Amino acid sequence: MKIKVNGEFVSFKGGTVNHLLRELKISPDFVAVALNREIVHRHERDCIELKEGDTLEFVKAAPGG
Repeated sequence: MKIKVNGEFVSFKGGTVNHLLRELKISPDFVAVALNREIVHRHERDCIELKEGDTLEFVKAAPGG
């Protein structure tokens, strides 16, 4: 399936938000997730199955001040 991640289309075999994070090698501990413009809370990421055409935004935490 095709989904949009941070403005770019990617192919994804299917699964949950956490499956996608692992596939993209993004640490789930230091990223905020929005799915179709709605915040996805950390405890929901294993429950939400992604669908064709979904749009995700990942915002990674950056150290510093």
